[in-house]
Amino acid sequence: MRSVLFFVIFGFGLFSPAFAQRNTAAKRTVGLTAYYFWEEDSMGIIYNKTIDKPYLQNFKVIVGSELSKKEQRIRPKQLIRGIADFVEDNSNRQRRSRNFSNIDSLKFPLFRSPSEETGSILYIRQEGKWIFKVRKNVIYFDYDENNQLRFKSAKDSIVLSSIGVNVPTQGQYTVFSYWTKDPSTGKRTISRQEVWNYVGENVTHLFTSTKSEEPSQILVFSNGYRGLKKNWDPTDNLITNFDRYWYWQSFDDTLIARFNPDEKWYINGSMGVSTSTHRSMGGFGISYVAAKILPWTKNSKLLLNQKENLIGFEKRKQQGRIAGKAFIQERSALPSIGNRKDTVNIVCHSMGYAYALGFIEEVKSFVVLGRFVIIAPEGACTDNPDWSLFKSAWQYGSAYNDGSPVSEQDGVAPQCLAKDIDKCDPCCFGKITMPKDWSKKGFRESHEMPYIRWIFESIPRDSPAYIRR
Repeated sequence: MRSVLFFVIFGFGLFSPAFAQRNTAAKRTVGLTAYYFWEEDSMGIIYNKTIDKPYLQNFKVIVGSELSKKEQRIRPKQLIRGIADFVEDNSNRQRRSRNFSNIDSLKFPLFRSPSEETGSILYIRQEGKWIFKVRKNVIYFDYDENNQLRFKSAKDSIVLSSIGVNVPTQGQYTVFSYWTKDPSTGKRTISRQEVWNYVGENVTHLFTSTKSEEPSQILVFSNGYRGLKKNWDPTDNLITNFDRYWYWQSFDDTLIARFNPDEKWYINGSMGVSTSTHRSMGGFGISYVAAKILPWTKNSKLLLNQKENLIGFEKRKQQGRIAGKAFIQERSALPSIGNRKDTVNIVCHSMGYAYALGFIEEVKSFVVLGRFVIIAPEGACTDNPDWSLFKSAWQYGSAYNDGSPVSEQDGVAPQCLAKDIDKCDPCCFGKITMPKDWSKKGFRESHEMPYIRWIFESIPRDSPAYIRR
């Protein structure tokens, strides 16, 4: 019988299969669905007690046919790499199908579509035959009295029956139950249970403690366009606690020092030029050349692409909602968080503005929104968040239709005013324009990260727009 096999993915990160302790400063990836691979015998005993946990992804990858006897020879590492290669294929991020292939020319069809829910995918090789299972996010294993490891079940809760714990969670965890047998009665009981997170930390204490955590101050960075070479490599909606692309070029270090957050997270708002006001590479090129030929022209409407791209902006915004869902999952994964509301401060740049708006829509009911730092936003006048949710919000960018020559303006993302921000209390909301005497101005210079440190160097400490916690 033909079978359809589902794979759910969120972002890509490679982790050791060993359950080693890691400190909280370790690089982390937040995703909606966890992946597990192992081999077992006919009795369900897992070989070498080894469970591979290779990545979190953000697509559903479907294997469209039952594997033949020849294809069943594919080893775990080959299958893991084959699926990852499909996800990492940047030639066309929207591509929905391809054939899995390895050095032995073993092939079978793969299909993919976006993931929308938290869960786990199990890939089990049993006596040479692959079995694929879609399961919930908490995976349970048993160590029997002979110290043999078996898969038991999957739930959406942490259930530790030995100590009376039953807590729902959206996080990805593995629960290990250790069984013993009374030699006189033959009765089997659980001697202890452990909870491990996906990156290999023993977090049992977090589910047994009754102490609630205090609300945290969190800083979220939403990056923009990652350059021409990455134009066809749009966001994978992955959340990390490190700048995996070095997009911020240490700019984030200064912001982190000023905000002094308890945690920091990075989301990726990079999409193709087609979603911008330029609408195409050709549109960008024409604007760039015109601005170079007529640098002192003050009528920027003739040279800079300023017409709103409603469809493109909304596309980026909807992608940001996926990152928001992953963030909610991360914050609600532990019972110690309870009903607390962390304060989230957001820094965005360029295309990251639209992406941040989608993120905000998804998380606003679960957090307190603090400060919104909007740097050289793309299409800012297209849409806006509910400004009343923020304690403050400031847009930092070049001049816009104020009589300044084009040579001083941001041509990459012409700086129209963020929609309705001028209707808010000027004590805490508004736009700060690049200083007249700032030397590093230009079509690109007024926009790109290395040249916008005026935000730190030119704004006095007593200004409400001075960036601080």
